Amino acid sequence: MLVRATMTDGSQHISEFSKLRGIRRLSADVFGGRKAFPVWETVAEEHPVSGEPCRLRTRRMVSGRLIASLEAVDADGASIHVVDEGVAGRVTFTEEQDIPEGVQPDVDYPLHRSPEGRRYLVVQSNTGDGEADVLHYIDAEAGASEEVASDVMGELDYDDEDEIS
Repeated sequence: MLVRATMTDGSQHISEFSKLRGIRRLSADVFGGRKAFPVWETVAEEHPVSGEPCRLRTRRMVSGRLIASLEAVDADGASIHVVDEGVAGRVTFTEEQDIPEGVQPDVDYPLHRSPEGRRYLVVQSNTGDGEADVLHYIDAEAGASEEVASDVMGELDYDDEDEIS
């Protein structure tokens, strides 16, 4: 997981954590003064002996008093957004699966449950247009077991951040 620290002076640093599942505990420890936040700081833009252009960095531990905010980011440094769960959870289709028309792969969709018990996702919301939403049902029929969609749901990876209201 990558975490961006925005410092009180406005500068930003991104650090990688191989075992971190959510930033709630890290934030509490850093802002509570129990742990420092590790950052890579650039100290030179060229090799010290050859003069070749390259970054020379050093690892530095920063006090939580110098950090304004911490945020989980993706590999490009963009903020990670989490889609709310529907009453039946969340579903994501991958390129390897049979993707319903109008659904984008690798995008989380809230999963809902109809009155008869079938799980579905909203492919296109037409609420503003006054027309019915376009739905895709995950379960083949009412009362279908949870096993029907196990190949669609895959392994869900939750952490303590998923239940924040």
